[in-house]
Amino acid sequence: MVIVVVACITGQPSGIEHNMQIESPSPSRATRSGATQAVQTQLPAGIRLSDHWWYRLDVRRPSETGGPERIAGFRLSAGLFDGRGALDIERDFTSVQARADFVAAEPFAAIAGDEALTYGFFDGQRSQVWLADVLTGDDDLLYETDAVVHFAAFDERQRVLYYVVLDLATRRDNGVWRLALGQPNGRPEQVIGPSGANPREDGWFEQLWLAGGGARLVVRDCNGDGCRIQVADTATGRVAAGRRIKDSGLEVYGVTGEELYFDGNCQRPCPISALSLTDGRLRDIGNICQTAVVVEGEQSPTLLYERCPRNGRYEIVAHELSSIAESVVYESRSQNPGLVPQSHGSAGFVAPPGWFLVGRDNSFHDQAPSMVNATNGEIVELPHLGQ
Repeated sequence: MVIVVVACITGQPSGIEHNMQIESPSPSRATRSGATQAVQTQLPAGIRLSDHWWYRLDVRRPSETGGPERIAGFRLSAGLFDGRGALDIERDFTSVQARADFVAAEPFAAIAGDEALTYGFFDGQRSQVWLADVLTGDDDLLYETDAVVHFAAFDERQRVLYYVVLDLATRRDNGVWRLALGQPNGRPEQVIGPSGANPREDGWFEQLWLAGGGARLVVRDCNGDGCRIQVADTATGRVAAGRRIKDSGLEVYGVTGEELYFDGNCQRPCPISALSLTDGRLRDIGNICQTAVVVEGEQSPTLLYERCPRNGRYEIVAHELSSIAESVVYESRSQNPGLVPQSHGSAGFVAPPGWFLVGRDNSFHDQAPSMVNATNGEIVELPHLGQ
């Protein structure tokens, strides 16, 4: 394996910059990538922008047409809310077998805690899952296999990795597995068995969430008829709750210890609902215009969602999940403001508890978004984020 490390002495914690062709993996520790000048911003007491961060995953595809969709590699970048760069990880795939094949083998990234980011990829020969600490620069290999790892979630406190395995040739899923990294001679164990479905027609186990401090594993799979949610008790492995939701794309906006919040991927405005992780019951919350996000509030989790503009006024509503009280915490007459999803596809962020982001067109990348308090609407203007 060829690793190029760029080191900058900045007096700040270390970060990562990788440019490599994958042959054989090894854990790595490198230094923070080149940083821009930190921006001083007025903040409430106890909040430091240098403790909170964003990430973005960009998949590279060759320009060739025809045949299976190839993946040439990816770039995973992360930065701090004070405007500095934190991570810049690049991987190049040389194998012609590195192909998406209806997106079942694309690189992925997911938030794994206040400081950590899990990412993984299939380079055409093997899959690897890594854990990067955004604030320190540590980058550790968690798992490697000849199969395709489609997605993974990491319980940082228990040091347990949960992941979806796909068959290399057919892309059929082989179930959801767990690996306890803190145990000597630990072996992978199956949590949920294979769906047995045709992946082109019926999908696969596509996304995982950990809820209740790692006590529950939430699994989603979708097909043309709708989506299914299964909830497993991580202590026993037993599937404790589940529900199939017909005619739904099931866009998920957040998971707390008790509920999963989603809409049916329908024409806007679209109802947003909460699904109980204990008994699978549904309750309706409101109608969203574009997107929603769940943040930790002062008393309990709070759901933020957009109302469609009325009389030229754009509003973000805070729905306090324990009391069901609602209030408008952000409003604007701008033409393109947007509530930024905390984690959506290839990008996401970790904000201070009780705060959310507003940017242009529901994005924060390559712009200077605003950070807003979900309780009182206080606004902090952030510096330019992006590389």
